[in-house]
Amino acid sequence: FLVGGLGTRLGDIARDAPKPMLPVAGKPFIEHLLAKAARNGFDRALLLAGHRSEVVTRHVEAANLVARLGMEIAVSIEPEPMGTGGALSHARDLLDDTFLLLNGDTWFDFDWRALADREAYDGMMALRMVEPLVVSSSAKAPRQPLPAHDGADFLKTVPGFSVIRKGGTDGDPVF
Repeated sequence: FLVGGLGTRLGDIARDAPKPMLPVAGKPFIEHLLAKAARNGFDRALLLAGHRSEVVTRHVEAANLVARLGMEIAVSIEPEPMGTGGALSHARDLLDDTFLLLNGDTWFDFDWRALADREAYDGMMALRMVEPLVVSSSAKAPRQPLPAHDGADFLKTVPGFSVIRKGGTDGDPVF
């Protein structure tokens, strides 16, 4: 799970904790995601933390999530903000050859295990657009629809859910 973003659009609400640690129905949102992962048959989770990583680590330990959810939970802490690709590269030695990559602040209501168990693909991404994407060259410029793309930058612009296989010559995740 990606749990290291600054949450700048939320302003002061996310100043002291990353977005996935903000409360929803009485507990941090990431806890809802971890519980769903456990219900879907996953027994391990890796949290890729950055901004206020100590809040994530402290909660995993204090809430006794490992015992309560019956799954191994590890936290990989970025030494500096490195973005999605950097967070994955930093954690590459902790990743299985095939893994799910989820945003820690997004809910997907389907069976994650069914997606993860698809063996017919060398790599796959499943993305969901939450709202129409728009771009603008400045905050004052009118917003325009996102131009057509070849997919190379898609992960950077669309909140998503991915099944990724390690690859490349150095074992880094391949998008």
